[in-house]
Amino acid sequence: MSPLKNIKKDVNSVLSAIPDSEIDRDYYVGKIKKYSTECGCSMGAVFLFAAAGISLYWLFIHVGWKNIHLLNFLWQGCLFVFLSALLGKALGITIARIKLRMLYYSLIKKYKYHVNMYKMD
Repeated sequence: MSPLKNIKKDVNSVLSAIPDSEIDRDYYVGKIKKYSTECGCSMGAVFLFAAAGISLYWLFIHVGWKNIHLLNFLWQGCLFVFLSALLGKALGITIARIKLRMLYYSLIKKYKYHVNMYKMD
């Protein structure tokens, strides 16, 4: 079982310990859905556009048109943009997993849920 499935299972077990009358329950369910289904696309898009902007800045402002081999710049720029988008996607997924784990520990602390650290699955 993947670590993300383990934490989702743990969060759901803590969430089931919250009384149904608790107003915060829907809020936490929404947060869990948001963090557990995050694919990193929004952070990847931010990194993609930032890398494209940096590449265009490098081309027009820093290097200029005089001493540039356009084909060489194009493949290096595309590689930079692609790798930046991948880095952003991975960073977005990692941040969502960290937020899900932090939510799990905050729920444990808030609702005094007993966690068996030596459970066997």
